[in-house]
Amino acid sequence: MKKHGHRGSNYTSPTWFSWRAMNERCHTPGTADYPRYGGRGITVCERWRQSFGNFLTDMGERPEGTTLEREEVNGNYESQNCRWATSMEQGANKRSNVYLTFNDKTQHIRAWARELGIDRTTISWRLRHGQTTEEALTGPIKSRAERGILGLKARGLL
Repeated sequence: MKKHGHRGSNYTSPTWFSWRAMNERCHTPGTADYPRYGGRGITVCERWRQSFGNFLTDMGERPEGTTLEREEVNGNYESQNCRWATSMEQGANKRSNVYLTFNDKTQHIRAWARELGIDRTTISWRLRHGQTTEEALTGPIKSRAERGILGLKARGLL
């Protein structure tokens, strides 16, 4: 058996931990994340299931501040579909993201919020309340005080 130095009695590397967690969430029905991975048919390629060394050869060491991400969220864990990504990069690659197209550009709400300087909850609220994508992304931004006064006026208290 070949030693890789990533798992021992006093040390577990972040890379080994990612490999182990990936295998558990895809192939161990009793784990908490199994329904969102293995339960949906997501698997780990046989090469990576066979050994941590194969995974390490294909992916390299896990850089600090990253975790394992599948680029195609419905795809399997395999070298051509995985990369090390930051939490912000992973947040942009979730099944629950809502994508909006405006001025021939399509992005998820969080990306539009960063680009336009609007809070993402404001954009979501506007869309839930019937505004078009254009209105949600270009409408005026009111201060908390302005919103409070408008609310009081709408309820007939001012």
